[in-house]
Formats: sequence, C-alpha cells, structure tokens
Amino acid sequence: PCAPERRQTEEALQQRSRQPAALNRASRALSSTLDLDQVLIAVLEELRGLLGVTASSVWLIDRETDELVCRQAIGPQSKVVRGWRLMPGEGLAGWVAHSGENLIVSDIRTDERHSERVDRETGLNLRSVLSVPMRAHQETIGVLQVVDAETDRFDKEDLELLEPLATAAAIAIENARLYQETDELRAFNESIVLSLEEGILLEDASGVFTFANPKAASLLGYTVDELVESRWADILAPGHKAELERSEAKQP
Repeated sequence: PCAPERRQTEEALQQRSRQPAALNRASRALSSTLDLDQVLIAVLEELRGLLGVTASSVWLIDRETDELVCRQAIGPQSKVVRGWRLMPGEGLAGWVAHSGENLIVSDIRTDERHSERVDRETGLNLRSVLSVPMRAHQETIGVLQVVDAETDRFDKEDLELLEPLATAAAIAIENARLYQETDELRAFNESIVLSLEEGILLEDASGVFTFANPKAASLLGYTVDELVESRWADILAPGHKAELERSEAKQP
C-alpha cells in the first residue's frame, strides 16, 4: 500500500490496541464508587478520547414519565444537553431506548428519526451517531451515545467497543440507585426509631451497642454517645451483671 494508506492502517491498529486498556480503566471507574455522576463522566471522557468523537452522553429513562433524560454529557454544548428530556421514542436516542436495539447512523440528515430540535438548540453540526441501549435485569434503562461531525464515522468494531461499556454502566447505575434507595429507607426508619417513646438498643453479634435512641439513653441515665460502643456489662449494676451472664449462657 502507498504511504498514506499504510499510515492510516497503523493509526487504526494503534487505536484498537488502546481499546482494552481504556475498557479496563472505565470498568475500574464504574466499580470504584457509588457517585454516579463521577462514574459516568469518567466513562464518557474515556470514550471521547478513545474514539476521537465530538461528544458522548448517557441518557436514562425516567421511570415515572418514560421520558429519556440526559444524565451526563461530554463535549461542546454539554451544559445545554445535560438534563435535556426527550419524549418516549423521540430522536435517535429515544428510538434506541424504545426499541432496545443498537443504532449506527452514517448521516443523521438522511434519517427521519433524527430530531431537528437537537441541531436547532445546540447549534452543533453533527452527522454520525452510534447509540447502544443500557440494560439491567433484562430491562432497558437508558442509552449510551457517541456523536461526531463527520459522516460515516462509526462501524461494527466501534459498536463492539461500546456494548460492554454500556453493560457495565447499566450495572453501576442500578447499584447506585439501589444504594440511594437503601440509604433513604435507612434514614426514614431511623427517624421513626428516634421519635419512639420506647427505649431501643441495637447490639451486634459480640454484644456491643451499635445504636441507641434518646428514650433508651434517658431511661438508663446515659447519653446516646455513652451507650454506643458499650455493652450491657458496662452499664449494669454488679448484681445485674451476674444475672446477665447467666441469661447469656442460656441464650448465647
């Protein structure tokens, strides 16, 4: 092959050789934190650098409205796109979310699914799009998308790169959601326990108090801080300690 063709081939090979390392970095980022936005930004930056695209974004389905919401975006006009809502099935990303299918578009100007609102409100001259659905528990929860200003920019190999990232991102998103829901439930339950008129103590398997509500502290004549990390033996009178030991021997 001539020099320009040989150079293009070498550049393509170099790019492919960088992909496994980039995938590993992105996967580590996805599993290292429950800060969802931090994770998504790391993944999008990795994608943008690896593929050399104009922009990349993550869209999540709003479970209450079924709208597609841009959770994070990297590239020009990312502030405009972030938080953007698409009606169910609207635009290319909406089509992918609704159909659950991968999508490669060589030139969005020739695709009737493209929403002209994107061009109008961002002012970007985008042409190529690669979109992949993100699935968790066999359900589509969103879309991972990359876009570029050149036509015919993406191929099957780019799709194969995006698919495992979309899977890993979907798992990270569901884990972050579950953590948030669990944390909110814990805070709700704790507020109930704190307001009860019954004294409540929680102890771990070794008998150390891990929680005390204000009523328990008041009944026992201690502060909450004094009770936490203490044991029954630390706060009972000597006569009661022996009774406690006999009781624990019967019910370890």
